Amino acid sequence: MNNIIMLIICAFLAQSLAWFQTNGQLLWPIFKEYKWIVFLSSIPTAILYYYTTTFGYPAFNGNLWPVRFVVFTSGILVFILFTTWLLKEPFTLKIFVQIALCFAILLTQMLWKT
Repeated sequence: MNNIIMLIICAFLAQSLAWFQTNGQLLWPIFKEYKWIVFLSSIPTAILYYYTTTFGYPAFNGNLWPVRFVVFTSGILVFILFTTWLLKEPFTLKIFVQIALCFAILLTQMLWKT
C-alpha cells in the first residue's frame, strides 16, 4: 500500500510541475522571459515521473498499464484544478463528468483484482 501512496504523490507532484512549466507563461510574464529556467525545471519533473514508475510497477505486481492510468488520471485532475482555479476557466458539467470518469479509472485500477 505504501507504494501506491507514493505513486499517487509522485504522479500528482509531477503533473503539477508539468502544468506550471507549460502554462505558467499564461500567468506570469517572467516565465516567458526566463524560459531556460522553466526548461531546467523539467529535471525535477522527470525525476518525479521516474519515481512514479519505480513505486507504481511493484504496487501493481509488475504491471505497467495501471501506472499509466494513474498518471493519466492525476494529470486530468491537476489540469482541471489548476485551469479552473488559476486561469479562471469555468467549471462546467463536462468537466464534472471528466472528473467522475477519472475517479472511475482510478477505482478500477485500485479495486479490480485480476
